[in-house]
Amino acid sequence: MSDCKSNISLADYFFIIFILSLLIFPTLNIFAPKEKVYEPRETTPYTPLFNQSGKLNLSYGKELTPWFNDIFLGRNYLVKYYNLLNYKINRFPKIKQARVGRDNWIFFTEHHSIEKYQNIAPLTQKDLENITTYLMTYQNWCQAHKKSFYFVVIPDKHRIYDEYLPYINQLKNPSRITQLLNYLHTHTQIKTIDLTETLISHKKPDLLFWKNDTHWNDMGAYLGYKEIYQTLRKDYPDLQETYAQNYQYISHEKGDLSVMFPQTSANTYPETYIQPILKYKNPFPVTNQRFNLRIENPHNRYKLFIQHDSFGKYLIPYFFNTFAEVQTKWPVLPLGLHENIKSMEQADIIIIETVERYLENFNLQGKTAD
Repeated sequence: MSDCKSNISLADYFFIIFILSLLIFPTLNIFAPKEKVYEPRETTPYTPLFNQSGKLNLSYGKELTPWFNDIFLGRNYLVKYYNLLNYKINRFPKIKQARVGRDNWIFFTEHHSIEKYQNIAPLTQKDLENITTYLMTYQNWCQAHKKSFYFVVIPDKHRIYDEYLPYINQLKNPSRITQLLNYLHTHTQIKTIDLTETLISHKKPDLLFWKNDTHWNDMGAYLGYKEIYQTLRKDYPDLQETYAQNYQYISHEKGDLSVMFPQTSANTYPETYIQPILKYKNPFPVTNQRFNLRIENPHNRYKLFIQHDSFGKYLIPYFFNTFAEVQTKWPVLPLGLHENIKSMEQADIIIIETVERYLENFNLQGKTAD
């Protein structure tokens, strides 16, 4: 027995303590305030062991893993210094979520964004049918209640500024936007608005997307608004159009993509962007915080309801200057009709907006939006 004890050295004890520390250290952040992940997305929410009805969550272990992977202590430091090393040794550095292109343009790469730009990830026939089923639920309701329904698609940044995306070839296949809108035009009467050509034709000399961010900027949104307005005016000739009263130059030194490359600084992105100044200032500033709005402008007429994503938030200031009331919903995934119906009942015009890469989110696998 004494011989066995003598075989355990002080170094062994230190080694055991070291291994236990490695196991325990990442868990020390569990009860601390959650830091936002570096990626342009929200931290994975925590799923409790017991659901609201008190029943055991049988998927707890599986659902706990992505949450813990987002919040463990030191995660952001590991991501930061991995990205720093990647940037130093590569001419066009890339990580899972983004890649740096020419002239320090950064492009989002999750959700198969590159493959979608290349037109090598088309929508299947089932995708087209299911997305159409979702949208037709809204179209039918609007027709029955004498309201106008429009489906707006905003192209990804890659499709507008692909000259800054190196070593990526695009096939001459129809894009997913073209696929879906052609299908909708053939099989439905849904009014669609594709902003691709408008943005491509006005991409220079003024930049319409932030170089270091996944989103379009205020000028891009202003041109998008103009195209949407032209379509709405066909049905509402007396709809008030918003004009820029003036313009100002703004900077965007830190974007949701550049934060993933910590070696970048304000000096990396010195560009200025044009921001239209409108007659009526939107009372709610454009932020990355997801929330629902209801804003009124008594100077105008007609009421709008819009379900949108993070791109649609840039349209809100222009809609505020056009409509008497704007109600917005910014869900994680498209909402069913019953979740929007209360807001829609008060509106004259219904818009569902999406950016190109999220088109498949409207595929409810054959389920209706009810």
